[in-house]
Amino acid sequence: MELAPYLDSKVLTKCTTINKKGEERPRYIDSADFHLWEYMITHRHGFQIEEETNCLWLPEAHFGENKNIDRDSGEVEPVNRIIVAIYDESLGCSTTTERFSPTSDTSKHLEVLNFHLSEQDIKEEAIESAIVPGYAVEQYQTCLEYRMGPSHTNTDSHSAPKLSENPRIDRLLNNVVNELRVFTEEQAEEITGLAEIGKAMSTERDPDKVLDLILRQGRKYTTADAGTLYMLTPDRQELAFHVMHNETLNGFAGGAPGNPIDLPNVPLYGENGEPNHANVSAHVALTAETVNIADVYQARGFNFDGPKKYDSMTGYRSQSMLVIPMKNHEDEILGVLQLINAKDRQTDEVIPFGHEVVDLGAALSGQAAVLLTQQQLIDDLRNLFESFIKAIAMAIGERSHYTGGHIERVADLTMLIADKVNDLNEGPFADIQFSPDQMDELRIAAWLHDTGKITTPEFVVDKANKLETIIDRIELIKTRWQAIKLDRALMAEKAKVKLMRRPFDQCQIQAIDETCKTDLAQLDEDLEFLETTNHGTEFLADDKLERLNSLAGERYRVNGATYAYLQEDEVLNLSIRKGTLTEQERATTNSHASMTKKILDSLPWPRKMQDVPAIAAAHHEKLDGTGYPLGLKEDQISLQSRIMAVADIFEALSASDRPYRQPMPLSQAIKILGSMVKDNHLDEDIVDLLTDSELITRYAEEYISSEQIDAVGRNGDKTGG
Repeated sequence: MELAPYLDSKVLTKCTTINKKGEERPRYIDSADFHLWEYMITHRHGFQIEEETNCLWLPEAHFGENKNIDRDSGEVEPVNRIIVAIYDESLGCSTTTERFSPTSDTSKHLEVLNFHLSEQDIKEEAIESAIVPGYAVEQYQTCLEYRMGPSHTNTDSHSAPKLSENPRIDRLLNNVVNELRVFTEEQAEEITGLAEIGKAMSTERDPDKVLDLILRQGRKYTTADAGTLYMLTPDRQELAFHVMHNETLNGFAGGAPGNPIDLPNVPLYGENGEPNHANVSAHVALTAETVNIADVYQARGFNFDGPKKYDSMTGYRSQSMLVIPMKNHEDEILGVLQLINAKDRQTDEVIPFGHEVVDLGAALSGQAAVLLTQQQLIDDLRNLFESFIKAIAMAIGERSHYTGGHIERVADLTMLIADKVNDLNEGPFADIQFSPDQMDELRIAAWLHDTGKITTPEFVVDKANKLETIIDRIELIKTRWQAIKLDRALMAEKAKVKLMRRPFDQCQIQAIDETCKTDLAQLDEDLEFLETTNHGTEFLADDKLERLNSLAGERYRVNGATYAYLQEDEVLNLSIRKGTLTEQERATTNSHASMTKKILDSLPWPRKMQDVPAIAAAHHEKLDGTGYPLGLKEDQISLQSRIMAVADIFEALSASDRPYRQPMPLSQAIKILGSMVKDNHLDEDIVDLLTDSELITRYAEEYISSEQIDAVGRNGDKTGG
């Protein structure tokens, strides 16, 4: 019962109670009580209040007790029994309450209880009458005066709205209106409270904090001292402990605090497959029914060995329990909310969960289930989105094994650097703090930075040698070389046959053989030169280029037709000074950055990720403006793109799975990064952060082979073998 209106009501009514023997006693009655008794007697029991004397006639049948028999006549006397509240201004809110049932000998039945009323320690059981705030009966009057709410503490009043010409009907209607107002205000307060709870829960995004908040708000709204929130496991076979609270023991585990709950899951089914109805939480999860228990020690039908064991270990006393299912919009069980030991708001004593609390708990549980479903849908969409992104990287990886590994490594290194930037409180990044949304944006961009390579021909992406297309054309040259050598051998044989048709000197035959042998040896040496040049691991110097062009001018004959040693396209590819790509192929490869931006720009990115295309596409830009695809200058390149550029280049330099070169020592990779800083290609602060901190060691331990790890530091000075 709400006690605040009683505490605020200071308007008293002076009534005279008279029994049939004519004994009178003046009493000051709380005006709201007077009105309630008037209503109950006149409209429910047919008794009347005397208009002039203000008499309350209450028969014993009204209470079913205190039977008083007149010893002389033997008749049953009516009994007056009311709550009398006497307000003493000298004591402020101190009150004396008399509870009495007058008989022929009133003094023998008078009981006086003295206590002090306050919002903190008033005991509800001491108030035996209901309180109807808002109405007052002034002294020596029977009319009802309407007051402006329960907090009105002075004695000024004005007439209640007149709803009927009949005084009794008017009083009844005003009473009903007032009760409806009180009920409506209580409902509005509850709705407002639920709305506030829903608002608080809906603004939280951390799943653990959401679960903790659900239990915390559930306890608050039901005045529960303790509680547990269970969630169904993915296989829907068990209930897992997620959050546990106990205010009395100051015990909080799971959820936001992060303290792990080391308790086994609650099985929904036994080993034989039978439903586990012995456990109350499992029962609620199985049946979707709310269970309200006044005292678990007295309850039947469930096994409460667990709570009893907990009580014996901690000294706690589990008593009342309310177990509510959490169901989503599809009526599927998500979890169970278990609340323990409802407490009286005034006395702090453990009480059963009231029926109104059950309804509120169910409403809160439903609200929480909606929120959890929403969170789950958001998480599912996010997981689907990120899984799709990684699937794209895997698809690229299937086309090129090393490129797939490259994407994952660049993403990891990018986030390592970004995390380090967030951790710094001094230096060039002291004022930089990436938000969680910016970190998500950067991670997605890193995973998608090579999306454009989907359109790059596989033989270009994987071109390990200069002559490689679908096949490595050095094999064609080797076959052709066999034909050339055969042509040289046939020419020698023909020369010897021609010589033998006339007298010859044996020395002439030997000379032809020696010449043929020398030519064949030179052809083998030339083929070896071509194979070495094809690898592209070394810079092609001028003398080697001249030798290549000389070979290109050589001819051989097959069946009377003359052919060049090397075809024009072969010469073009073998003439590549550095690497294995021609200018056209390099342009095709470089176009992946612009293609990445084109593909990503076509997607409807949410507001928090709208910069993903720009970040991803700029990882080949250079600070001096010589990068691609847009040739951006330093002030046009975001910090996120600069971080990814360093990660992309370092991964390419240190990777051990590149098909076109041997694994590079770490010292050499670091030295190249330093030279690119000097050339104003890379951000010096980011390179220093990578090479002069623990980041490079962490990355090397994860992704670089031990044979390559020989140095740390940007200058590439060796520190170990």
